[in-house]
Amino acid sequence: METGSDRDWLRVSLLSGATYDLSVQGSGAQVGLSLSLPEVSLYNSLGVKVAQGSLVGGQSVLSYGCVADGTYYVAVGSVSAASGGNLCVDGSRGISDSILSSNMSYATSKAFDGNEGSFWASNTSGGGSAGVAWLGYDFGAGNSRSVGLVRLLNYDASWAPSSVRLQNSADGVIWSEQGTFGIAQSNQWQSFENASGDSARYWRVLANSAITYPWVVKELQMLDGSNPEAGGGYQASLAARDDYAASTTASLAVPTDTTIVTISGALESDADRDWIKVAMTAGNAYHFDLYGSGASPLADPSLYLYDSAGALLASNDNHAGGLNSHLDWDPASTGNYYVGVGSSADVGTGTYTLEAWDPPIAAQTADLSEALESTLSQVLAAGSQAVQDILAASLAEETTAAATPAGGEATAPDSAGLATDPATSEATPQSATPPADSTTPTITPAPAATPDCLAAPAQTITASLTPSSGTTTCASVLAAS
Repeated sequence: METGSDRDWLRVSLLSGATYDLSVQGSGAQVGLSLSLPEVSLYNSLGVKVAQGSLVGGQSVLSYGCVADGTYYVAVGSVSAASGGNLCVDGSRGISDSILSSNMSYATSKAFDGNEGSFWASNTSGGGSAGVAWLGYDFGAGNSRSVGLVRLLNYDASWAPSSVRLQNSADGVIWSEQGTFGIAQSNQWQSFENASGDSARYWRVLANSAITYPWVVKELQMLDGSNPEAGGGYQASLAARDDYAASTTASLAVPTDTTIVTISGALESDADRDWIKVAMTAGNAYHFDLYGSGASPLADPSLYLYDSAGALLASNDNHAGGLNSHLDWDPASTGNYYVGVGSSADVGTGTYTLEAWDPPIAAQTADLSEALESTLSQVLAAGSQAVQDILAASLAEETTAAATPAGGEATAPDSAGLATDPATSEATPQSATPPADSTTPTITPAPAATPDCLAAPAQTITASLTPSSGTTTCASVLAAS
């Protein structure tokens, strides 16, 4: 920061659904002078502030749960410059002996909101308020501050002491005197300097004289006393929290009692792996599909399967010629397994959807029966004409042999394919015996299975279509799991 009033904006790309931690701390490694009171905030692509940091342990930190993919800006500045040097910028850190009432106009925070129309009012008055009524500020754990200047705006003469004492404390219990200062009681800003140079977490001003009425303060400011234009070096960091850790102890359990379970997540950085725990039962068939989704989809997802100890069992990348991934698994033992989500070659970020399902046995059986019935119907329909031809030929041979006199000939068939017996004048089927080189097929069914059921899920039903030339074509129906 070239000056204390400088502002640096750092552009970043964030993913929806991810949580990010930002921090800024003073650092003199590059420029020699360290920024004493860093401040960090986050703006969206339109320049609208979406998050504000707070001072913790000498650094400014914030966490942000991103709600939309896109470009954001990390703004780095100085607390002193942002508030004209005033260190008391967070009303929630105001402390006091008490307040007059629950009316928000008199709340402790109102003395630090920058609004002269709101107040803090002590609950004590009269002579007893000397050294009792007080108002101060807590800079927070790990934040020790040196206050070089105090600015105070009282309500009016009747509602303010004529002098105050400045104190600080490391724990908020034991207080150290920093000086006594006379002030004008009227409604105007007053300032007094503190040359002690002490640093502490807690600072306060106490009424040091009797007050006719409760002490009413419009605004209280504490300044560090340094030059707000001094600026200084800083170090900023941005880290994305991993939604699913790559370990067997911090993963999300996926229920297996529903048909399809859908889980969405994100790979926040290269080499990120998300692990999702799945409780599997031996004998069941589990299926997993992984694909990029959302506004910033994972371009080339990879799928992995690990056992309960984290050993790799199977993996898939670019299923069926595409970029998505798919895995089937029939566990040999019941227990916890882990589905790992990654990016091809561990390069790439983005959001994804993982689908997992375990078809119930009843559903598998019903689907299998329906598939077999449909397939067998198609096989029989295709062979029905051949069956009719065979039956017709066989019947014609027997009838012709019985109806033809010894050494005689049958009359020519009529238009319906029937011959007339001269003795009875009844029509008989004309012989349809095929020649030796005919390709009319015959059907030789496989041995019958148990009626109306399958002997086992993996049974194969086979029917053979055999032309008289000897070539055999088999139509098989295999029960698939």
